[in-house]
Amino acid sequence: MTTAAIYLYFESKTALYKATVRDAYEELLPRYIVAARAPSLRDGFRAVLAASAPLHGTDPSLAAFFSALPLEMRRHPELADVIRDEGSEVVGLFARLVEMGVEGGEISASAAPQVLSMFLACVLGLSVYITAIDGSQFNSIIAAFSALIDGSLFKPGKNVCLPRKR
Repeated sequence: MTTAAIYLYFESKTALYKATVRDAYEELLPRYIVAARAPSLRDGFRAVLAASAPLHGTDPSLAAFFSALPLEMRRHPELADVIRDEGSEVVGLFARLVEMGVEGGEISASAAPQVLSMFLACVLGLSVYITAIDGSQFNSIIAAFSALIDGSLFKPGKNVCLPRKR
């Protein structure tokens, strides 16, 4: 498709991005809404990660698209507000999960902003990583994330600390 053909449908690059981002989030949001009904923050995070797996399996281009958004926001500042606005429902959903964790005593209120940022970074990082590997590994990666969240990834009693460099 040529640039001229695209502009028959969209008046600008911003309008094209807005429509594309909206469509991409419309694929994810229903799955994330169901996942966010989990009884705890820990279960919600695990469920959100697991909810991404089938989507990446059926449409790997979504992961590639989402992983490119931060770069596009930096390269084209005029797109940043559009991308941020279209993603606000997903970020709001994750924020509500974090609030639930505060209310349930899973995390402190002072840690909530960092927990939200960490979770967004994990989801985005997973989207970037999945574009570079065989998608069949996605479920085992989610299982490892779940074990990390559950505290069962590391063996008990094997606290290994490396000496600090001075």
